[in-house]
Amino acid sequence: MATERQLWKRLEAHPFSMAPDLLFDQTSTILMWPTLLGVKMLGLESNKLLKIVGKGESAVRFLRLALFQGRLSTLASDTGTSVAAQHGAAQIQAATGALQTAMEDPTLVCSGVDKSRFFLVTRRGP
Repeated sequence: MATERQLWKRLEAHPFSMAPDLLFDQTSTILMWPTLLGVKMLGLESNKLLKIVGKGESAVRFLRLALFQGRLSTLASDTGTSVAAQHGAAQIQAATGALQTAMEDPTLVCSGVDKSRFFLVTRRGP
């Protein structure tokens, strides 16, 4: 609660400097915003709360958000050619498929109040 009080005091002094963000995904079907519990994700088509991410970081009050949903196609093509030189076709397809599923993982970049670091939230475990 102390972090929330500090945040509100700063917001009163400088209203636009530390205002929390609202963020849409690429398809504009999911709305994300930081709360005391973590980052809430709301499905706009169903108007249901889909998920709360960052609950494990209890000492952090997330404030700013950015979302990366792109694909790293140059990495896939470079890795595919190096794997092709060493292995057969079946192994290449398996390696490329695993790589593409890893690359499709969206990454949420968050900063916290009074923290000098940023947090990367993905579907993958640490």
